[in-house]
Amino acid sequence: SRQLFIYEHYQTSRPRRAWEGVPVYFPRLIASDLRSLKGVAAGEFIEIYQPHDRTKLPYDYLAVEHLNLYVTTRLWWDPDRDVEAMLSEYYRLFYGPAAKEMQEFVEYCEEHYLSMSQSKEKIERVLALLEAARIRVESGSVYGKRLALVDAYLTEARKRVKQLGKGRGP
Repeated sequence: SRQLFIYEHYQTSRPRRAWEGVPVYFPRLIASDLRSLKGVAAGEFIEIYQPHDRTKLPYDYLAVEHLNLYVTTRLWWDPDRDVEAMLSEYYRLFYGPAAKEMQEFVEYCEEHYLSMSQSKEKIERVLALLEAARIRVESGSVYGKRLALVDAYLTEARKRVKQLGKGRGP
């Protein structure tokens, strides 16, 4: 029938998973995938998990995951939409004065997320990029609060930097 139903599991940032604390972004991969399915997909469904008791987590994992969801849902409406223009608008509206820095942050993560969990240097680079963004906004502003959510999400990444810094034993 050449019809396909899409069922997505966006779980890369779930607690106690391999990529916990690693900011996983893949908007360009999403765009490529959805364009390849244009005219074939019969419907879509995304499943994302939110813990029942959010107070047991030191972070909100949707602080990062929301961008992949945003891109997916926007491209469901129009898979030919210019993803670069959409991302530019997103950075400007969502991060305000830190738009440029957060674009660099997301693009670095997009390029390196597959290997980041095993690289102290890559995680440190991500932390530095986020700090550059945080400097650009007032902490109490809506942009500052959004960056604080990303910063809290990186709690596990900070722990991983310490662990990776120890190296392996003799």
